[in-house]
Amino acid sequence: MEFSINQRIKELIEYKKLSQDQFAFELGIKKQQVSNWVKFVEKVPEKHLITVIKKYPDINARWLFLGEGSMVEGEDSKIEGNIQDQKSDYRKACEEKDLTIKCLSDHINTLKETIASKQQVIDLMKGSPPKNGYARSG
Repeated sequence: MEFSINQRIKELIEYKKLSQDQFAFELGIKKQQVSNWVKFVEKVPEKHLITVIKKYPDINARWLFLGEGSMVEGEDSKIEGNIQDQKSDYRKACEEKDLTIKCLSDHINTLKETIASKQQVIDLMKGSPPKNGYARSG
């Protein structure tokens, strides 16, 4: 016997924070029947599944009947939206880092040129020949 729908009913009851008594009352059935479902003693009849979907319109029928998607209706699209937002934020962060790296690289090159220029001045002041191989005119 396949009891995956029973497992989802059990998850739904927990998600809604209901007791089995409360759930049975809301569906208009006996508590013992709900108890049998969550203990996997008997399958949930289709007519009661339809009642569940009518009573809890936020519950995804595809999830309840087939186990596909999220329990809560619209949750999949929210998750997809969050993923797209995160991807966009990640792309922006990468672009900002690339720009920062380029700026720092340019700054390092400028500093290297400054150091080389200052080194030439130091070398000239010490009287040693420049490191670029040109003789000092004098």
